[in-house]
Amino acid sequence: MSDETLSGFFGLDDPKKAEAKARAMSQSPEIAKAQGIPPGFRKAAADASIWTLKNVLDTPLSNLLADAWSTHREIKAAINAPPGEVRDFKLHDHEIALARKPSAEIVINGAPTGVVMEFELKLAINIATAVLKIRDGTIVGCELGKTKGGGSVTCGKVTLAKRETSSVRLAPNLTFNPGIALR
Repeated sequence: MSDETLSGFFGLDDPKKAEAKARAMSQSPEIAKAQGIPPGFRKAAADASIWTLKNVLDTPLSNLLADAWSTHREIKAAINAPPGEVRDFKLHDHEIALARKPSAEIVINGAPTGVVMEFELKLAINIATAVLKIRDGTIVGCELGKTKGGGSVTCGKVTLAKRETSSVRLAPNLTFNPGIALR
């Protein structure tokens, strides 16, 4: 899970799984009620929507973690380290949650159809421990303890992907180059 993207976490990188998700979506009420999409184009519209969603979710999970950590108020004390010095900051049992509602408009032969596919992404990652490496006001690395997580991606009433992981050990060391700035 450490080098994995959100798209990979939900199985959208696997062509067979993505095809199955597009099939399910082509049968969804959201596609069917879209009057701007002729029946013959609905599968293609679903395929394109899944491809678009995959690209929207092409963000490494490790970057999401670091971005969430960058807003942690107590980490600000580590900014006061002398320039170039790396300071450790340990976070104990915590959860990082993410909720997004991306959307995509269906366009056929360059003409907008007015049909907007709305997706909902929910993700939660529980982390036993994380030792952040902070240098010059940026998170440059992390040593992770055990994690587990889960989430879902839906389009209307259709669940496109759902995943729950058991406790796993991610890559013990993550590196963020050039670093994620503390905010």
